[in-house]
Amino acid sequence: MQMMKKLLIGLLISVVAISASAQTNGFTTVHPNSASLMGWEYNTRMLIFDRHNSSLGPYSERGVFQRYLRGMDDEFDLDIFTFRFTPSEDFLFYRSPGAFRSSIGILGSERILAYTEFRNFIEISPDHALIINLVHQDDIHASRGYVDLGYQWNFSGNHHVGIHHNVTGDKVFLNGSVFYQYGDPQAGYMRAEVTALNYLNNIMNVDLRENITDADTIRVYDRQPFFFSTALVSPVFSGFRAEAFAGYQLPTEMEISSRRVLQQEYRQSENIYYLGGLLEYQGNYATLGLTYQREYSSTERDTVGSSVISPEFNTEQLQERMGAYLLANAEKLRWETWFWMINSSDRQEGENFTT
Repeated sequence: MQMMKKLLIGLLISVVAISASAQTNGFTTVHPNSASLMGWEYNTRMLIFDRHNSSLGPYSERGVFQRYLRGMDDEFDLDIFTFRFTPSEDFLFYRSPGAFRSSIGILGSERILAYTEFRNFIEISPDHALIINLVHQDDIHASRGYVDLGYQWNFSGNHHVGIHHNVTGDKVFLNGSVFYQYGDPQAGYMRAEVTALNYLNNIMNVDLRENITDADTIRVYDRQPFFFSTALVSPVFSGFRAEAFAGYQLPTEMEISSRRVLQQEYRQSENIYYLGGLLEYQGNYATLGLTYQREYSSTERDTVGSSVISPEFNTEQLQERMGAYLLANAEKLRWETWFWMINSSDRQEGENFTT
């Protein structure tokens, strides 16, 4: 199956949302008309890090991003895209040391979509801080309560190092990260991060396998998977401001098997990356900008030995968004106009698809 969409969206003014943000010194001095890809990058990383709570589960052949599911309305992805927050609202939220926001929408006549975020940057001393990020999401793609806790140390000037760790409800899906950052979200920053994905997986499924009683399907990695990400958010130079984000999971191979049904096992390999950029020019009363986002994942499966199933297939998901925007303000009136071109491809080849 292959899906190709090109959607042209004009005059996307604002998402229906309830939003409140805590402000601290420095946060209120940012330009009133700006957009950011920080929210897109955070949500993309969450899809990669928290597969346990995705609607199709962590072993779905539909890949990581699962943009299109069987039985989904053609415009569902557009509905999800518009009921959430705009990149302009993301700019205010993710640059704030502490903030809360919630968005609610209705899909069809019955389904309620909900997305809530809370974040807090707590300075426990001039050089040490705790980071708390909480997400509640309930839609056709996922039902999750995502908790991300971190610590940051300012060891010299604008130089920071830190760690953070997520909690998703299952030990084998825990992820731990270390990062280096120069600068801060308010003034601009550079960041490099490495994450050990599911670092307890082989310990729980191999070394402690005899103690696992509630897991039907288990996974064993050939080697520990790692994810690398970088970010660059520039300050304003002569009215111009730019952002760039990229993430890449090292090619990962694993063996997946059932503990309850003999001879049901297969090998799987996957590739994942994302990248995005934003460039805008800020005038006194209006901002013009361009943005590009790309997400890619692929999965290949092969039968193992005498397995009684034949899940040999490969799948590939690609989504590209190209956007242009105009942001303007006058007194307390704020205006957003967005124009998007979206190209999506969802391809599967093989047999025995279940989703």
